[in-house]
Amino acid sequence: MPIDVKIFYFFNNLADRGLILDQLFIFFGYYFPYFLTVAFLLLLFSKQFKGNKTKVFFTALISVILSRFVITEIIRFLYCRPRPFMAYAVNRLVEDTNCSFPSGHAAFFFALAMAIYFYDKKWGAWFF
Repeated sequence: MPIDVKIFYFFNNLADRGLILDQLFIFFGYYFPYFLTVAFLLLLFSKQFKGNKTKVFFTALISVILSRFVITEIIRFLYCRPRPFMAYAVNRLVEDTNCSFPSGHAAFFFALAMAIYFYDKKWGAWFF
């Protein structure tokens, strides 16, 4: 069995064991990305980027759009790997029918973190 499937089963076996843990997984899957986006905007409007705010914003915007909505979708068009809960009989906490590879969330937040890192290494490391 491939290592990614083993890791998936490890985490999936934690589902339905407790309401708090289930809600925590759902929170990180659905809502945490919004918190990171708001954190980026708060960081942008703080005094951190002194005069580079527009440059940082557009660098992040272009990076995110290219990585998430162009490159990720081209790869998904060429190779669509089904999500593990679509391929295996497992507990489901969320519903999603998109391809699992590459991860849209991972591409989005890696591009955002890289754009931040380009201008401020300390904050970029936190976003990584």
